[in-house]
Amino acid sequence: MNSRHALPGISKGLIFSFFLLMQLGFCIPVEAQVFMQIERSGRPKAQRIYPGEVIQYRYQGQWYAGEIQELLFDVNMVVLTRHTVRLSDIEALRYQRRWPKPVGSQIALFGLSWSAWALIGTATDNEPGLDYRWSDAAVTATAVGAGLALPALVKKYRIVEMGKKRRLRILDLNF
Repeated sequence: MNSRHALPGISKGLIFSFFLLMQLGFCIPVEAQVFMQIERSGRPKAQRIYPGEVIQYRYQGQWYAGEIQELLFDVNMVVLTRHTVRLSDIEALRYQRRWPKPVGSQIALFGLSWSAWALIGTATDNEPGLDYRWSDAAVTATAVGAGLALPALVKKYRIVEMGKKRRLRILDLNF
């Protein structure tokens, strides 16, 4: 053994025991996750819903909303802020679509920017043929109209129906 690399006065067994204790010290028991997931048939990827999230669900034909307080794996129930529901009784989940409003305002802003740049170009450039035209006004009007109409045309909610193709399931990853 090369004495340059060994620590004086410390045996290999003592070093091995020290590293073994260090490894066991990092093996702290941790609480694993309990979550609800929406599974689709034929798809390996599932959408997870964790405790603390607010869900909107349809129960016996009416829509309710509640924050998930706890998921009971043994009895297949969800404890919400006001009541407890069986997973098999949830008919559908509803998610609010938030993208139509900002996308519509971006499209309208594009149309207004088109006209602004065309007006700036007309005011600063003295070349003939670079005037503000009806086509610039048409682009602006079309973009502003489409931007304002987009939130009204797109449905406000996306509804995920439970049934043959989708199902809810609670998973408990505690060992």
